[in-house]
Amino acid sequence: MFLKSFWAAALANSNLLLHTARLYTLFKDYSPRTIYKETPLFYEDWDEKSSKLLITCDEEFQQIEARLPLVGEVIPPVLTHYDSTDSKSLICKLRPVGAFKGIQA
Repeated sequence: MFLKSFWAAALANSNLLLHTARLYTLFKDYSPRTIYKETPLFYEDWDEKSSKLLITCDEEFQQIEARLPLVGEVIPPVLTHYDSTDSKSLICKLRPVGAFKGIQA
């Protein structure tokens, strides 16, 4: 399958937003004096703050996407991509993925 526009290849809301939202919620209060007793697991410790921020970022992403010349190509919302309806169901989708087990932040 060939993409019809550059935008469809350059933009992807899943990993682009997912990683940014998660890292922000994990480390937004970091300071040089912060000491972490253990390294958080990126997906297995996924929380509601991360889900809510991801959904909010995706809503903004969707507004931007609506203004781009995608010529019939649509990047689905994060909730659609992960077959979820809200922040809690998104947690249930991301935490148990076998391929994501043990990945530390």
